[in-house]
Amino acid sequence: MANIRFGAMIADARGKLGGVTFTRSGAGSVARTTVKCTNPRSARQGDVRSRLSHLAKYWSATLEAADRAAWRDYALNTSWTNRVGTAANVSGMSAFIRLNSLRLQASLVILDTAPLQYGHAGTPAFAITAGATAQEIELLLPGDPWDDEETANHMLFFQRPNTSPGRDAIPAGGRFLQAVAGAVAPGLFPVTEDAPAFPLMDGLQCHVTGIFLDADGRVGAPYTASIITVDP
Repeated sequence: MANIRFGAMIADARGKLGGVTFTRSGAGSVARTTVKCTNPRSARQGDVRSRLSHLAKYWSATLEAADRAAWRDYALNTSWTNRVGTAANVSGMSAFIRLNSLRLQASLVILDTAPLQYGHAGTPAFAITAGATAQEIELLLPGDPWDDEETANHMLFFQRPNTSPGRDAIPAGGRFLQAVAGAVAPGLFPVTEDAPAFPLMDGLQCHVTGIFLDADGRVGAPYTASIITVDP
């Protein structure tokens, strides 16, 4: 599905529509023919589909009617920013799946009850530095509203594809690194071919995105930190 923002004609468009993929580069908006992968059944894709399928069934078969109503109320009073930068509301089921898919990825239990507060969590800033070797990065403790004494807070970290130092745009397609609870500080993380991340190379930019889940179950906007790795 494509997200389209209308101006005098069309101001921006993202996503897929009628065999065309809309995206944006440093040069402006781009439309290209949609290309399907020859092998779209990787283990990571299978994990994502399994989580989404499980949550959809959970919504219909396990949640109480009162819980579904609470999620609908939360979704009605909470707007989400889509890919073209406009605010929109989603369904209660979509809000339930969005928040709980992250919780499952962090090995947390499914949250039956909708967040008590409307809106989203804050967005803690964090930093990354190069580790002692070329294949290590260090995740540094996030800032406010992160509270390392609040064990119900969680940060999920994803590594995005590496880029050349001159590229400003942050690439899509992050791979899960780790989840950190409030009582534990993030630390040195090995980035190897065996880990669910992209191997580092001398002189390339490494991008890590953090997503905050607060104690109320709400999610914050993604925040990305980058470094240029150097082979020691």
